Amino acid sequence: MRKLVLLVLVLSIKGMVCAQIEEQDSLYSDSLDYYYYEEEYEQEEEEEYEPTGYLGEINLLYGRPVAQMKRKFDKAILGFDIDIYKQWKKTSPLYVGGGFFMAGYDSESIGYFDYSEEDGKEYEFSEDFKGKMFGINIGTKYFSPKSFWVFEPYVQMDFEYRRAYASIQEINTDLGESVNTEYEGGNSSFGYNVGFGSIVALKSDRYFLNLKLMYSSGGGLFLYKRNGTTSANFVIDYFDKKYIPFGIMSFKIGIVFL
Repeated sequence: MRKLVLLVLVLSIKGMVCAQIEEQDSLYSDSLDYYYYEEEYEQEEEEEYEPTGYLGEINLLYGRPVAQMKRKFDKAILGFDIDIYKQWKKTSPLYVGGGFFMAGYDSESIGYFDYSEEDGKEYEFSEDFKGKMFGINIGTKYFSPKSFWVFEPYVQMDFEYRRAYASIQEINTDLGESVNTEYEGGNSSFGYNVGFGSIVALKSDRYFLNLKLMYSSGGGLFLYKRNGTTSANFVIDYFDKKYIPFGIMSFKIGIVFL
């Protein structure tokens, strides 16, 4: 009887010790999991955003000619631009860089029927005129050291090389195929852009809305200007090539990314 009681007592003590060890192991495991969770969370917070010192922007642009007097070029230009800037110093609000733009400034189309040289069938064709220009710029962007609500204003100045050209494209509209493309020459000039804008805070540390108003001037370009012709056998007859002093006011809207 005495041995039985002693055996029960030993087993009870052993069970209590094992239970205590399991509880300690569980607490240690939970604290270890919490430690690793905290460490991962802090690492994610540290890696969430780190400024690179670079600023890129993609904008849609709409421009209208200004201050061109008797030789006014009254067509709007539509296009886009892409720029990349580098912060001058880590704590400086000055950025330097450049980019390019592409835009179209006029178009016209006439339709006609003709026989295809390939199969001898009659198709409907169109002759399309397109006036275009592009430019490459380099300059600076200076941000205000103080922000206003969600706005971070800046001023900008660029020097720009521009080229204007026109093309005439013949298209088989029935088949949707281009038959021929001819370039009506091109010419170049240098100029400058000045203006101001602001980036607008969004729900992101890396992407911002960009609003900008720019005035572009400098050397003129030979552009194709509508001459008032009401009918023509060729689409180029609707246009005269004119030397136009370059003065364009452009509104741009896009995205800035850091």
